[in-house]
Amino acid sequence: MSGLWLDGAPLDTLGRAASELGRAKGVAGVSCAPAGSERCAAREDAARALADALGDRPLSVGPGRASDAKGFLARVGRPNILLRVPVRGDAPAAARAWAAAGQATHLAGLFAPSRFDAVLDGWLSGLEARAAEGKPLPAGCFGVDVCSLDRTFDSIARQRMDSAPTEFIRAAYRVLVGRVGWAVAAVCRRRLALALNGQRFAALAARRAPRPLLVVTAPPERLPEFAAPETVLAVPYAAAAALPAVPEGRALEDAYDDAKRMLDKLANYQIDLDVIAGELEGAA
Repeated sequence: MSGLWLDGAPLDTLGRAASELGRAKGVAGVSCAPAGSERCAAREDAARALADALGDRPLSVGPGRASDAKGFLARVGRPNILLRVPVRGDAPAAARAWAAAGQATHLAGLFAPSRFDAVLDGWLSGLEARAAEGKPLPAGCFGVDVCSLDRTFDSIARQRMDSAPTEFIRAAYRVLVGRVGWAVAAVCRRRLALALNGQRFAALAARRAPRPLLVVTAPPERLPEFAAPETVLAVPYAAAAALPAVPEGRALEDAYDDAKRMLDKLANYQIDLDVIAGELEGAA
């Protein structure tokens, strides 16, 4: 699957948004705007309307309260709805629990390859546990948020550029501005491809496990840089009408070697990507 993933669709809009999204070409999936802190029947009605309009395309939505996730999903009752779960410190265990419970899940807000690996491993472990019980296996999506990562990293890089004593040092940081999120997305894309082509997932695929999907939140003006097979590009719902055709190709996949080298160099700049990722998860 490839295409656009529209982020922040208006969950409170029952009719017009649902029909527009149902007709939209190139839309691979949709995430709803936050649903508020309390249960709301109108929002649940809206989630059903959007899910129905999308057909077999996924709708990622979270309940008003995390403690009400199971009740929310039972009340909405649509097979193409994925539970949107922001990545936190316990994300690998949460991924395993949701997969083992058979719940289609969108694990959103990954910012480092190490965290991606841990969450993916948790998800596959949950699928394996469920497969051992002979139960149907759910779909999973993993979201890499390039935009949030670049905003944070670029702020750090520019501060260091401003205080750098030489142009040589400033130029070294300048090369990284706007590129770290792209590099993380490329490395995670390769890690997912390797996992899906490995023996572990082959055993799950034999039990009809859906292939997990990578959802990359990328700047709309840079979408061609992030095109890759089995990768969907998340953009703001409000910006969708002004976007050009959905980019296709292997740009993100072919960028792996350069991206890996860039991330390997971060230690030379005394930048710990895992620390930045942890801070972003805590702020989400």
